[in-house]
Amino acid sequence: MRAEGGGTVLRVVESGFASVAGTEEQRAQLVERHQGGWGGFLEQLPKYAASVEVSV
Repeated sequence: MRAEGGGTVLRVVESGFASVAGTEEQRAQLVERHQGGWGGFLEQLPKYAASVEVSV
């Protein structure tokens, strides 16, 4: 996370799928489900971030 201009840049990296038990096809399906899920959560992030109180 870093400040940029008047906002903040948040970079989300998810890894470790290669070590999950199952077939290659099952892991590929897991990756696909996770990628779709992140979109929904990240769309909600600005509203959530605006609603919380932060102390530094």
